[in-house]
Parts: sequence; C-alpha cells; structure tokens
Amino acid sequence: LQYILEYSDAARRSFLSYVTGELNIASLPEIQFRTQVAGKNQERPDLAGYDEENNELILIESKFWAGLTDNQPLGYIERLRDSDLNADKALLFICPKARMISLWSELLRICGLDYTRINKAESYASEVQGIHMGMLSWSGILGVLELALSAEQSPLVADLKQLQGLCDLMDAQAFKPFE
Repeated sequence: LQYILEYSDAARRSFLSYVTGELNIASLPEIQFRTQVAGKNQERPDLAGYDEENNELILIESKFWAGLTDNQPLGYIERLRDSDLNADKALLFICPKARMISLWSELLRICGLDYTRINKAESYASEVQGIHMGMLSWSGILGVLELALSAEQSPLVADLKQLQGLCDLMDAQAFKPFE
C-alpha cells in the first residue's frame, strides 16, 4: 500500500479524499507515508503519514485476522495526541469486510466508547480523545485506488492487482477466530 501511495500522486490524493470523507475529517494536507516508524513506546503502526513539516497526522494499521497489540488503539492515540500541532489527526484500521463488526466493537470497548457507526457499508468512525478513529475495508480502499490508477493508466495497476490478490488469499485461507 505504501509503495502505491508513494509513487502515484493520484492514488495518494484519492486515498486521502476517501479517508477524510469516510472518517468525517474536515481536511488533511498533502501527506507522505512511511512504513514501520517506531514511537517512543516502540509502537509501530504499519503506515505513518506526515505533512510537509514532518508532523505526524495519520497512523494506519493494516489488519487481516491477527489480534490487536497492546498499543492498539490507545498507544497510537496517545502518540498522535503527543504532537503539539493543532490539526486534524486520524487513526485508521484497514481490515477485511468480514472482520469489521467484531474488530470495531473491540476497538470501541478498549476505548470505553459506545457503538458508533457511519451509515455506509464499509466504514466506521468515531472520535477518541480528539483523534478521528476509523475503520475501512480493504475492498473499499483498493476500489478507490484502482479507479485512480486506471484513470491515469498507471503501471502501478499491476502492483495493485497483486495487493488485491493477497487480500483475497488472506480472506480465503485465514482462520477466523471469535472475538
């Protein structure tokens, strides 16, 4: 995902537009993504998004069927809150559609929140301690990226197809535990 977002401005813009719309965020500036950036407590989200002044504004955790770690979501929320920058910040979880309800319920339980849902088929959003927290499906995100990459006839469409294949394989072969 980071590779596609790094090498296609259209995909990155479409991704950020989709995220801000689905999570009810007023706006995010131009963002550059980095992978596996460790925080002060050694928390390590899959992607971290930075503005042009190197302010961390969005953390993204990609999930298939693995459980949450000790830092998810509260350590990530604390990490975003530690920044003095007064701007919209977001924590995003990406997972298979089949896992969304159970994972979202677990995230809200850990945060001490009641069930909150945006009335869309593939998104959940809430606010936790001033941070926008949300969940989007892999299929929704990959669909948005496919439209952006196809429109510009990008060679990255082949890379996106590989990511789609991985997501399909993970869905088909994964052990799906009760949560």
